[in-house]
Amino acid sequence: MSAARVAAPLLAAGLLAAAAAAAADESLCLLRPVDDAGRAIDHPLTLCRAAGEEPACRDLLPGGDARVELRRLYAVEGERHGPVTASPEPVPGEEGTCTLTVPRKARLEISLEGSGVTAVDASFFDAGDERMVRPLERVTVAGEAAVYLPPGAYVVALAARGWAPDLRLLEAEPGSRHRLRYRRLDGWSAVLRLVADAGGGTVEGARVELFGVGASGEPSPAAASPGGRRPIAAGRSDRHGLVVVSGLDPPLAAVAASHPRFVATRLPSITAAAGTFELFEVRLPAGGGFEVLVTVEGVPAAGARCELLAPDLEEPVLERRADGLGVCYASVVPPGGYALRLRAAEGPARGVEPLEVTAGTITQLAVDLRPITVRGHVVRGDEPAADCRVVAVPAAAAGDETVADCDDDGAYELVLWRAGEYLLLAGTEEAAGDAYRSVAIEHDEEIDFQLAANELAGRVVDEAGSALPSARVLVRWLNTVRAVELDEAGWFRVPLREASGMAEIRARADGFEEDEQRLWIEPGRALQPLTLVLRRRQQIEGEVTLPSGLPAAGVWLWIQQQSASPVAPRLALVYSDRDGRFRAPAAGGPLRVFYGGPGCPLAVRDVVAPAAGEALHLHCSPPANLLLKLQTAEGDEGEHVQVLLRRSGVIIPPDVLVLHLRTLGLPPLATGGLFALAALEPDVYDLFHGNRTSVSNLAAGNEDAYLTSVSLGPDQTVELELRVAGR
Repeated sequence: MSAARVAAPLLAAGLLAAAAAAAADESLCLLRPVDDAGRAIDHPLTLCRAAGEEPACRDLLPGGDARVELRRLYAVEGERHGPVTASPEPVPGEEGTCTLTVPRKARLEISLEGSGVTAVDASFFDAGDERMVRPLERVTVAGEAAVYLPPGAYVVALAARGWAPDLRLLEAEPGSRHRLRYRRLDGWSAVLRLVADAGGGTVEGARVELFGVGASGEPSPAAASPGGRRPIAAGRSDRHGLVVVSGLDPPLAAVAASHPRFVATRLPSITAAAGTFELFEVRLPAGGGFEVLVTVEGVPAAGARCELLAPDLEEPVLERRADGLGVCYASVVPPGGYALRLRAAEGPARGVEPLEVTAGTITQLAVDLRPITVRGHVVRGDEPAADCRVVAVPAAAAGDETVADCDDDGAYELVLWRAGEYLLLAGTEEAAGDAYRSVAIEHDEEIDFQLAANELAGRVVDEAGSALPSARVLVRWLNTVRAVELDEAGWFRVPLREASGMAEIRARADGFEEDEQRLWIEPGRALQPLTLVLRRRQQIEGEVTLPSGLPAAGVWLWIQQQSASPVAPRLALVYSDRDGRFRAPAAGGPLRVFYGGPGCPLAVRDVVAPAAGEALHLHCSPPANLLLKLQTAEGDEGEHVQVLLRRSGVIIPPDVLVLHLRTLGLPPLATGGLFALAALEPDVYDLFHGNRTSVSNLAAGNEDAYLTSVSLGPDQTVELELRVAGR
């Protein structure tokens, strides 16, 4: 091969190498880092390659001569700046020079002055962390110290052994300065994250209140139920949906949360071990709403009252007034079925309309109120029922009635303002349902009624023959049961439809044994007045005192006989008055008394009814608390799990436990895998899976549903994690 042929490729290779070196020189630049304000950084930085085969790092000193690659990604941080990951940018007009912006850190000064604590651990959690188990950084502070934090939002936990963490929310802007003084607090702490139930996004501006549950000592405004009580802590969620609460003394707390755009909600119980904190998620459900155009005979009913009625609630859920166009509007209503009661601002026009509220939807209705006349005659036998009364009840709202009295000819007239299903009741003032009809009314109607010709009368008295007007009388006739009111002389009267059969009449009154009589009735046979005699029950009296010795007001007492039967009947349920005193009916023989309430844990005593003039003394001990964390074998949260308790051989009736928990505002079943058994009298308890067994099975010695046993001491809160079978 000739020398020329060899030299040509070598020359080409040299030219390529030279071109590559020149290109490399052009990609390098002299780095001049600046902060977020555009000022040169006069503190050391560390610069690392953010990507590549080797994460090589080097120090950048103020005024140093550092060359970097323009198109490479670098991670930069210093004690007071960063961190940031970015590529250098050329400086216009300065060839070969580049810059990279590294934001300043926030300065946080922490002081222990006046706390009596020599050192704390300061942990910094990302405000967006959904678990808050591991902090971004943890430092120990003795006396006073300064910490530099990258820009961001933090939950700061200042913790000293034996004390509740002092929690703070911190918005760290670049270059900002902050100062925190540590507070030494008892108890435990909580971080609450408010999120929308639909979508899961965080909710800013939610109002949060916490109420103590199961606190020891005398009743205080910090009670289990939010209704009308002062909270032990309150706050409003920040832009990350967070509220922090430090130094909670009650072993359990209930959470109430509200927001103008969501339906108010509540967590019945939260807790954490003393000296720690926990993160809790509070989900706010989305509500629905309604927009109803109300007219009276086609004319907009400005100022009409619109009341939203919920099943089983006497008072309206909410009330609105129609605007000048006759429109009632409401939003943030809990989803569900309701009745909408409408009343014109002037005149008799009124009506009830079924309404279904759907989450995230505004239900629109147009309701026109027009008069519909229902008239007729009421007779008893062959004679007009001059003393009669007719009542129309709309099927949509059982409590909204229209009433008409009969005239001397037994004639009546009702004016209804809305077509629909109605229940029409005819009778006397004492017995309005002697005759009834369920009818669909669309226009004017004539409806007549035939009342019973026979009447049963009677009187309720005590052993001395004195009237008992407070007694309650039930009459069973033709497979129907009617409750009858008594007049002040103890008399009652019940009209009976013509038929043959056996009537049962039962009378009862508080503090008396009930009396029952049976009477055979035939058509055309006159009925003689009955006399029902109630004999006074044996009474027990006593008082309940708090651990401090003061009277225990509002304590409930469940009294039953001691019995070999696993389910003994309840003799009485009474409450102590403000002086801690109580009085209850009781039978002779040994009694078992369960009691509990404000400042008083669930307790049980076996007693003998004291003789007349003697008082029973019951004392409330300092409470203990048990928090169960239930999980199924599949790892799911134990939902709707019932737990049966046996205390030193005594099975606590489920109804007693439910009464106790509801008094504290706690659910009687596990929810979200948590079951809070607050305010129990200290003792040893055996726990059983209530969905898998019964009181009768336990009493028979069958312990297949046994979960565990636990010993509870005074003022102690015990947390247990248990595996349970599904429902």
